[in-house]
Amino acid sequence: MIRKLMHGLLGGFGALVIMAGSASAEDCTGSLRAEALGVSIRPLRTGTDMQAALSDMDGHVARCPQDPWINALGAEMDLRVHRQLVAGNNNQINQQAFDFLQRAFVRSNIYREAEAEARRDVLGIQTPHGRGDLKYEVAARTRASLIEVFMQLARAGQVHPYLKAETPMTCTGWIMSDTQTISRGMETAADLVFRPFMDAAAEACRGGSQTWDRLPLAVAAKAYTELVTKEAVTDPDTVRELLLKAQAYRDAYQRGGAHDIHYSKYNSDRLDSELRRRGIDPMAGRLARELWFAPEHLGSETMQFSLSWALSETWAAAAGQIAKGEITEPSGAVLYSRFVYEVLGEGREAGKEAETKAVLRRALADVQEYRVRALAMADHDLPPKYIYDVLMNTLVPAPAGGN
Repeated sequence: MIRKLMHGLLGGFGALVIMAGSASAEDCTGSLRAEALGVSIRPLRTGTDMQAALSDMDGHVARCPQDPWINALGAEMDLRVHRQLVAGNNNQINQQAFDFLQRAFVRSNIYREAEAEARRDVLGIQTPHGRGDLKYEVAARTRASLIEVFMQLARAGQVHPYLKAETPMTCTGWIMSDTQTISRGMETAADLVFRPFMDAAAEACRGGSQTWDRLPLAVAAKAYTELVTKEAVTDPDTVRELLLKAQAYRDAYQRGGAHDIHYSKYNSDRLDSELRRRGIDPMAGRLARELWFAPEHLGSETMQFSLSWALSETWAAAAGQIAKGEITEPSGAVLYSRFVYEVLGEGREAGKEAETKAVLRRALADVQEYRVRALAMADHDLPPKYIYDVLMNTLVPAPAGGN
């Protein structure tokens, strides 16, 4: 039955085109819009009421085939009819139910493709059934519901052409909303069926000048990372591909800028952690040592983390040798201290001794207090407390005005 639904797609488009050809010169933004809103809010108590409302709404859409709000109301009505048909068919989508779903999708597109001015909210409209509002949130809720049904069909093996992204996408219309709806529903490996859409949307919006214009990049990066961190996807090749995609999308979204509400530091840290943990990119979230003392990096959060991680790795290497009996603990302490003094020497050469002491003290505390723990430390204990105390005392800031 589901296979037949997709076969009927072109027929649904044809019916819509015929209906759209009967436009009139009536005032679509005035009385007809108010009448259509009245149809959408009037009580529907019986099947006869529903049929009458559907007929009235179709009439309004036929007279105003390009009016965004009348199409939005028509989409909402079609979705209501779709749900009634599914409920009356043992929760199965038959051809008739699918046809209403498809028509709602097309009407939703007409709404979103209209100029922004034509889609402005209109409040307090008087209708035969009381006052009502035309608000974006209603159109958006309808759209999200449509996409969720298309997702159900896709999981059953029937992927809507829109989700296949077979036609080159542009960064317009519902693309921002649709990527968010789909990402929220991506929970299992089966949901990788939505990757073509997510990737196409991300690439379509890569060139946006503002971060909001590039939002699908951030949404895809988060969705792919989440699938991996939840162990919803475990195939090593797929995990690697998803994380590298997420990293590329994250970087393209931020373009070296700061984190924001759409892609936070938490999101970035989770991605970098997975890249390091799985050996895909050991330097993820870290700066190369030669960049630590660049003016734009010294003391930054990324530089601090990089230093703390390197310090943790240094002790892990020493601890490994101690565990094998290759060196003694005091010799391990020498190796650990040598790294600290080498970094301090680099800071002095850069003319930043005080700043270097500060970041080294923080790094020592990060390692000693488990705030930063390199992967190599998994089988080793922390450095002995006496080593920590000696080094911290060595790095005490010079008195103000001192030499």
